Amino acid sequence: MKVNIFKPNITQYNFDFIEEDIYSQCMWAKINLDYDNFTLEAITDCGNFFHKWNVTNIKNGFLKLICKITPEYLLSKISNESVFNLEESITRVIEDLKMCDCSKYDFDEMICKIRSLPSDCDAETFYMSVYSIMDKYFDSESIYIVMDYPKEAKIFVAIFEKYLQPMLLKELKQQDEI
Repeated sequence: MKVNIFKPNITQYNFDFIEEDIYSQCMWAKINLDYDNFTLEAITDCGNFFHKWNVTNIKNGFLKLICKITPEYLLSKISNESVFNLEESITRVIEDLKMCDCSKYDFDEMICKIRSLPSDCDAETFYMSVYSIMDKYFDSESIYIVMDYPKEAKIFVAIFEKYLQPMLLKELKQQDEI
């Protein structure tokens, strides 16, 4: 058997949030940044997240990358839009209905029925309910199902943006001065 042992350049950031903090749904986070392999690994109270980028030979390349990424970009790398967003779906369907200038439809009644859908309905129930409300008047392409990122992923990204990224920016500025 052959064993290779590597000691990569990893920095671990440990965050412990106190109760007064806004992240009560995530009380701790351990975030590892592997500068050699361009990986972010986060083990947190609100879930575990990981992403690996392509390695470059640019000086401070990973640090520069991590410092400039946006919350939306990070969300798209560590998570998927897998949670049905009922409110946004209702808004999109109603906006589409209001754009139609056909006076023969009773939009107010349709809108009222759509707004009165149960708050716990899932994407399939929403689609079937709206389809039955609009059945006679519109095709199924008028029904929008809006998906969103899980709240845990959003919380982690908020922690990354508010706490870790500013620390990394200071580190990058210090390294650029050397």
